[in-house]
Amino acid sequence: MQNPLASLSHRERFGLAVAVGVLLLFGLGSAAYRSRATPLEPTVLKAGARPTPTAPPPLSPSTPRPTPAATELVVYVSGAVKRPGVYTFRPGQRLFHAIQRAGGFQSNAQQEALNLADHLKDADQLHVPTRQAVAQPQVSSSPPGIGSRVLGKAQPVPPPVSAPAATHPSSHGSAGKFHTPGEGLVKLNNATLADLQKLPGVGPSTAQSILDYRQSNGGFKELEELKEVRGIGEKKLEKMRPFLTL
Repeated sequence: MQNPLASLSHRERFGLAVAVGVLLLFGLGSAAYRSRATPLEPTVLKAGARPTPTAPPPLSPSTPRPTPAATELVVYVSGAVKRPGVYTFRPGQRLFHAIQRAGGFQSNAQQEALNLADHLKDADQLHVPTRQAVAQPQVSSSPPGIGSRVLGKAQPVPPPVSAPAATHPSSHGSAGKFHTPGEGLVKLNNATLADLQKLPGVGPSTAQSILDYRQSNGGFKELEELKEVRGIGEKKLEKMRPFLTL
């Protein structure tokens, strides 16, 4: 009987040998893997049984525990209100809600001591001081409650500011005026508007008229020229003369 491999070429025989070797290696590897694998047994639940829930991992000491949100606020309202007492409120309510629940302010309450728009907090003490307590504050000997927030501490009211006393002009006339000969002299051709107003009977209008005349006429040659200025006559010039010089 003729060998079937005899008809194959050398190259075909080599390829066939390689293919057989690969198949043998693959078969040996599969057998080794199946021998090492452990089959899993299916879990069978009895009728009516529930799977056991997995417990969450325990919290470490450093992990903060969540604080449950408060469903109501307990607040003590005291002082100058009509119905002091302990009241409960919803989160988000404000001080004016507490005053309303306590019947409102008494007539002697100092309402300015409170910020009525502030939010209430659990364990607050809302104390409304009286105006007498603000005028004469007293130090309480009892300490505030632990963890509580006291609202409405008495604030002293500053005394009213009195208006300054009105000043009355003296019998000697306005300040800065010359009254007695020898108090000073005004140089007529060099005086300013303020200097001229120191003269008796000379106000801002007359002083400006003197300056206008001096500028228009190149100065004064003699004191008698002042009678040419509007508003100055013989009598006024005689009052001014002791305090004038050219």
